[in-house]
Amino acid sequence: MTATTLPTSAPAPAAPAKRGRWWWYLGIALLVATVVAVVVLIAGAQTSRGGWLDPENPRPVGAEALARVIDSHDADVRIVRTGRALTEADIDANTTVVVGSVFRTRRGWGSELLSAVRDARRLVLIAPSSMQLGTLELPVGTAAGTGTRETIPARCSTPSLSPDDTVSVSEEGFHPFESGSATECFVDGDAAQLMVLPPAPDRPETVVMTGTMLRNDEITRVDNAGVAIRTLAPTDKVVWFQPTSVDDAYGGDDTTDDIPDAIAPLVLLAGFGLLAAMLWRGRRFGALVTEPLPVVVKSDETTRSRGRLYHRSRAIDRSAAALRAHALQKISVTVGLPYDPRSGGPVDALVDAAAAASGWDPAQIYPLLAGPLPVDDDGLVLFARALSDLEKEVRFTP
Repeated sequence: MTATTLPTSAPAPAAPAKRGRWWWYLGIALLVATVVAVVVLIAGAQTSRGGWLDPENPRPVGAEALARVIDSHDADVRIVRTGRALTEADIDANTTVVVGSVFRTRRGWGSELLSAVRDARRLVLIAPSSMQLGTLELPVGTAAGTGTRETIPARCSTPSLSPDDTVSVSEEGFHPFESGSATECFVDGDAAQLMVLPPAPDRPETVVMTGTMLRNDEITRVDNAGVAIRTLAPTDKVVWFQPTSVDDAYGGDDTTDDIPDAIAPLVLLAGFGLLAAMLWRGRRFGALVTEPLPVVVKSDETTRSRGRLYHRSRAIDRSAAALRAHALQKISVTVGLPYDPRSGGPVDALVDAAAAASGWDPAQIYPLLAGPLPVDDDGLVLFARALSDLEKEVRFTP
């Protein structure tokens, strides 16, 4: 009997190596990056018009209700968001210019704004900061209210207001540097909620007002709507200047208007693609190793270095604010009055005490401790010298 040998089965072919899998990962990453970029662009388009007191913001902190009411009462409301658009808005003697929510301003914005609105009948500034008031060279500063009232009557008379008008109160308001230089209305303590400054050769009639009465959630309370409409729309045409985050520094860099709109999503897409590549090809760092470095830096070197940084960055307002805060703290310690540099607050008591200790006129001291900050190098030098002289007089006067 012949033995037969069964043929052994051939080994199964090896599974082909998975090639090109990283292409799938990269494709998925690019798809996710594209979706995120689109979401970011949509959200950015919405939030650019969703800021505080924005005339196109329907949320509680917006001012869309007021803008719609003004526009429906025979007043043409035009919303502009760039300095170039404001310049081209055909502003004339029948125009009211409203400036709102300008939180960041670049150097020289005040002269550019006044040049653009010089032919207007009225300029309305909504909740400007003390630095912006100083840049516009207005004889007005910010002040804190009592914080004990929710509404307050006007107790003033202007063509747009009556003494019986009542509005909601903001925590902060404004006060004039010189008595009689402006009409104060809705005064809470030392803070007026609205001030009317007469026209000057370099500017039209100017109204400085707080923003609480203009909000969507406050506009229907007491006389907020009537006061707001009569103040913002005394003419047939209202130009509401509401800068976006890109153009927040009045006019910003108008050269951005010449950049195609497709550049922004392409840059975002490239950024997310770079992030995906970093995650794909990146390598994890090893464990962190701590090593003591006994380095001692002298305080004078730190001060000089910080001063050089401020000078290079042209941070004149920040330097002046730091000098003022230092002077206020020194004077408060010398005269024995409390002052918290973190919270700030009115400095009238410190001004009176410093005047009594130094023999200076309070009218000289108040601009140093609470007035507008300098805007150029020469002004900063004079400001620092005056603060130093005041500190010395207060410290060494018996």
